Amino acid sequence: MREYKLRDRELNDAYRALTAALKPDGAGDETDYSAVKTQLVVAQKAWVAYRDADCGALRKYYEQGTIRTAMHLGCLIERTVQRTKELKAWRAQ
Repeated sequence: MREYKLRDRELNDAYRALTAALKPDGAGDETDYSAVKTQLVVAQKAWVAYRDADCGALRKYYEQGTIRTAMHLGCLIERTVQRTKELKAWRAQ
């Protein structure tokens, strides 16, 4: 559980850093950053729902076994680490 909390904190930090970076970088930048941020919020909420449902299904699959919690947490950690990488990569572009 400690590992998941750490990874979740890293995800939230990456998300906050990305949203903070979404602003004009010069006079010619006509990107609608407000719309980008709105869409990012929608995407992140959808991703959280996906992660929770996907890992929940895995937990349900192992429901009768003692490994269910380890499998569930492992899934949450894996998905969260991957999403953190995606958010950091987007910011680096």
